[in-house]
This record gives sequence, structure tokens and C-alpha cells, in this order.
Amino acid sequence: MGDSVVLPCTAYGAPQPSIEWWLYRPKTFLGVFDPQAGEQDNSTLECCSVLGGGALLLHNVNRSMVERYVCVARQGLESVQRVVHFRAERLSRVRKMVEAMEKYRARQMEGLQAKYTRR
Repeated sequence: MGDSVVLPCTAYGAPQPSIEWWLYRPKTFLGVFDPQAGEQDNSTLECCSVLGGGALLLHNVNRSMVERYVCVARQGLESVQRVVHFRAERLSRVRKMVEAMEKYRARQMEGLQAKYTRR
């Protein structure tokens, strides 16, 4: 947590479509990249910014940013969208899971050793 993350969104067409990013719920505009103008227009939110090419950069990632994001590619009146699910696991949680597995494995080995030494 605290790092930056890039969520890609790629769309093809001629002319190349613009890429919009939205927060899924509550529906909130995050920014747009217009390849025709070569410009990005970002919302006033400090959480993220749209990069050239249309990817979404999430700044200082924290648990409140674990959400669904919507990438919308627009070309004239046509548009397509994709929902991106962003998930993050805390390193401390992963560490605890590994420690629990190691304890379980050690107990299993002790049980096997005790079983064979009794014979």
C-alpha cells in the first residue's frame, strides 16, 4: 500500500478513440485522454490521473481505492466499456497466512516423526 498502480485500457480504431475513466459506484468522472488533441483532462480528485495513451494511474494506493473502475472508449457516437476490478492484499495478511501454513506443516512433520519413533 502507498505505491502507485497503473490500470491499462487499450482501444483501437481510426481515428483512435478517446479513453474515459469512471469510478463505478458512486459514478464519478476520473479523467479522459483524447488522442486527437493529444491531451489528458483529469478530474479534481487527487487519487488518480489519466496518462497519455489512456491508462489510469492510481496514486498512493490504499484500501479505500479497492474498487471497480470503468474504462470507456469513445469514437464519435459509438462507445464500448470495460469494468476493471482493482484488488490489493495487505502484505501483513499474506505474511500471516504463510506463517500459519508453516506452523501447520511443522505440526504435521512432528506428528509423523512421533508416529515412526514409536514403532
